Amino acid sequence: MAQELTFNITEDVRRLKRPTAVKDFRLSFGHADQGPTDVVIGDDGNIVQGRYGDSARQVFVNVVQGKNNEPVDITGYLPEFNGCIPDAEHIVIDNWDGVLVDPRHGRFRFDFPIQAFTVAGSYKQAYFRLVQNGTGKTLATLEFDMQVLEDFVYSNIVPQNYVTPYLDMINKLKDAYTNFVGKTQDSFDQAKKRLDDIMSTVEDKADTVEQRLKIDEQALAELSKKIDEKGLFTQAEADAFKQLIIQMIKTQTINVFDSVDDMKHNASSLVEDMKVRTLSYYDNPADPYGGCLYKVCT
Repeated sequence: MAQELTFNITEDVRRLKRPTAVKDFRLSFGHADQGPTDVVIGDDGNIVQGRYGDSARQVFVNVVQGKNNEPVDITGYLPEFNGCIPDAEHIVIDNWDGVLVDPRHGRFRFDFPIQAFTVAGSYKQAYFRLVQNGTGKTLATLEFDMQVLEDFVYSNIVPQNYVTPYLDMINKLKDAYTNFVGKTQDSFDQAKKRLDDIMSTVEDKADTVEQRLKIDEQALAELSKKIDEKGLFTQAEADAFKQLIIQMIKTQTINVFDSVDDMKHNASSLVEDMKVRTLSYYDNPADPYGGCLYKVCT
């Protein structure tokens, strides 16, 4: 059965102790062995006792106020346990394990983590703090007696500081780093894909150009083969051959016209160096004179 604690935030008081070292600080909760230097806190009703290594110790806490112990509405508050363990060297600050059960009536449950039971003895200090969400305003209870019983069977737990707000920050940093790595990897993958696409396009174009060059080379090879096999020649060679034929026509052909006028009328058919003969000078068959041999000049 869970233990029950009740704190009156307006009526609970204790004697103030002068500043001192943590190791010398001691609270007494109405026990018979209290000494003259102890800070006495009422009776010993608010007590939590667990065994070394406990990890399921649970308490219910009631927060009240005034002479009539009226419930305090703790809606919107986060329960947090604060404690300095018996070795006076390590602390526990835990805001992960508190659950509001009936906040309107000031009731919550707290499940102590195993880190709270790592050293046997009485806590130097143990209390709850209520932290308001959004504003960060806090309200602390008076100390309560928290004891850790010895365990000679299991004794391998190493005491350490357990600060969940700090762990929250660490986890957030880890999450942020994980997200950053993930996004960076996504960006890298996207950039790599774009680069791969570009390279693929370039390679495709290169393949196309290479293929086209191969086709052109093949065409040239075929043309060269035709020239070799069929005696084809180039345009320059063809032009030279044409000029040679024209020259042969000019020197070997004689055009005959009836008269000089007839020759003039057909001047468009004449070419340089062509030989032309006229039968007469005038277009008069009765006049046999005037015939001549001409060489066309430009």
